[in-house]
Parts: sequence; structure tokens; C-alpha cells
Amino acid sequence: MSEVPFHYKRPDAIVYRCIEQPRGRWKTKPTAADTLLVVEVVSPNTVTADLVEKRAEYARLGIPYYWIVRMVQDDGPAASIEMLRLTTDGSYVRENMSLRARGDVVAIDVADPLDVTVSWNQLDMGLD
Repeated sequence: MSEVPFHYKRPDAIVYRCIEQPRGRWKTKPTAADTLLVVEVVSPNTVTADLVEKRAEYARLGIPYYWIVRMVQDDGPAASIEMLRLTTDGSYVRENMSLRARGDVVAIDVADPLDVTVSWNQLDMGLD
């Protein structure tokens, strides 16, 4: 695992574990090794980077969870959320797939790596 913060390819959202004690030069600043979950929102200009390059980098860094969000017409509300987990062989496998089109009210309902439930309506808040 990396002992440095993310620098070149940064996810759209990151969830780090809590760092309570300073650690050397990084003090309490999280590093890639402290990452529990990364979220990528796929856009037309970054499909290959988000789905291939970053996926390989996150797996190499040992990041346990990787979620991929696809948007309606690439700029609308979230259409799907693919939730992947890193296996012991270093590859990601799908744990869950939420699809707005199924008519589900809940978009995210997980207990690991954090306990969270989010509706599609909550994800849409703030969209113009």
C-alpha cells in the first residue's frame, strides 16, 4: 500500500478510516493506505480512466471498496451504482448493483465499509 496521499488520479469521493494519532511526516493526513472506499462518477471524457486505469490503480493500492456511479445522459441524476469489493486475489468483484430504472426507492443500503442508507431522491438533492 502507498504511504503517500493520492496525487495523480484522484477519485470523485473518498472515505478514509479515522486517524487518531499523528504518524511521522504525514501526521494525521490520510494516505492511500487509509482509504476504505473510492467512488468514481463516470463521465464521457473519463470512461477509460474511471473504469480501467483507476480500477487497476485502486486494486494495486489495496483499496477495499470501489463504487462506480453512472449518470442519466452523462450529466443528469445517478442512474446506477455498482458496488465492488476487492478480493484476496487483488481483483474487484461486484457485491451489489443499484439501478434507478428498477423503481427502487433506495440507491445505497450497506453496512460495510460504513453503515449508510441513501435514497435516489437524496442523491438528486441539489441537482438543477
